[in-house]
Amino acid sequence: MVATVQAGGDHFRPSLTTLRFAARARDIVSGPGAEAAADLSGPEVTALQAKLADLRARLHRREAEIEALEELQAERAAAQVALSDASGAAARQAIAAAEARRIQAEAEAAEAGSREAASRAQLAQLVAGSAHVEAELDYEAACARASAQLAQHAER
Repeated sequence: MVATVQAGGDHFRPSLTTLRFAARARDIVSGPGAEAAADLSGPEVTALQAKLADLRARLHRREAEIEALEELQAERAAAQVALSDASGAAARQAIAAAEARRIQAEAEAAEAGSREAASRAQLAQLVAGSAHVEAELDYEAACARASAQLAQHAER
């Protein structure tokens, strides 16, 4: 699939819609591979559901950020029109206020991304710890089997 977008600000919404459609179309599974998706086991399904929930939450946050930035851009454009229509100080103050809100929104978005990265790091540590525990349990089970075999051999 080829998705065509335009870089101009006037084409932002159609381009965003096209990119979202392309992202959804990329995830469509058909043909022989579709049956393989039905063979997923419980832990795999749980992991995929968790990932899906995480991605949906991220998408929701990004859409909210985009809407906030679009509103700020509209405010700034209105303030710039006011600046060209009237002389100065009030219009410049409105532009500065809109710019300050935009910077605050970007800072909040960056902070949310940082918290998300920290959560992912914690999840990775938990997964690594779980794998370590599973390996220890496998080792203990192998030792128990070996002890049982030695006991059986000693009885003979």
